[in-house]
Amino acid sequence: MDLIESEKNLIDHLTELTKDDWEKLFQLIPIIDRTKEFSKLIPSKKNPDGTLSMFHKEESSVVDKFRKVAYELGLVFDFYWSNWKQGEDILYNPNQDFKEIDTLTICKLFTVFIRNDRFNEGFLANYFSNGAMLKILRTLKENIDRSLPFIQSINRPEILKKLFSAGLEGGGFTIFLLENNKVVEKGGSGGILDENEDPHKSWENEYENWDEWWNSFMNKHKSYWFCFYPTFVDTEIKPLIKKFIDDYFEQNIHVERYKERWDEALTKK
Repeated sequence: MDLIESEKNLIDHLTELTKDDWEKLFQLIPIIDRTKEFSKLIPSKKNPDGTLSMFHKEESSVVDKFRKVAYELGLVFDFYWSNWKQGEDILYNPNQDFKEIDTLTICKLFTVFIRNDRFNEGFLANYFSNGAMLKILRTLKENIDRSLPFIQSINRPEILKKLFSAGLEGGGFTIFLLENNKVVEKGGSGGILDENEDPHKSWENEYENWDEWWNSFMNKHKSYWFCFYPTFVDTEIKPLIKKFIDDYFEQNIHVERYKERWDEALTKK
């Protein structure tokens, strides 16, 4: 990924990263947590050709992986990191609480770690060894877990219209068509009985198209899908549902009594 050239561009870029993108970074957290050694000193030695290799530090694979993922996700960006006073205050404070650091500042720290390591071998690995990197990544994950649902709701294409609604006692869902021709299911259930026995749940799932959602609905509810009460069917999909309904109930006469509720929704103006 090309280097991000300003804080504003970085902020815009961060809103485009998906949950799967961030997971590439966050999956390193348990690996870092159980790693005991992040670098080791390789002594100088004489090579077979008579030359002498100088001693150097060799970092562990998880440090190298972090560097690659940070670049891949565009978390390293161009700013005057060597003159960043706030960064110095953070990194050289032995009592620094990394829990309150925002995502932009964390990306700045990543940039300092990685850029400085080019001139000061072992600088990056040192912040793994002293536990700072693990704390920073955990804080970043908390930040993203809080902000990502809101960011996704902002970035989601506009809803064009409602396609379908249905429910059962204690719950229901609605399917919407998005401007990119995908569909999203928004639903909720529970909350009728005691909160401990019947906790309220809500969900929002996106599908490539209507057919994908319908197949998912059928697979999820299998032999009792027809128990749902359809309350709205858009004109566009009425022919699709009607053909399926007619064929299904013709072959399953023992549940034909449920067909009336579907026919009513399909004929409603």
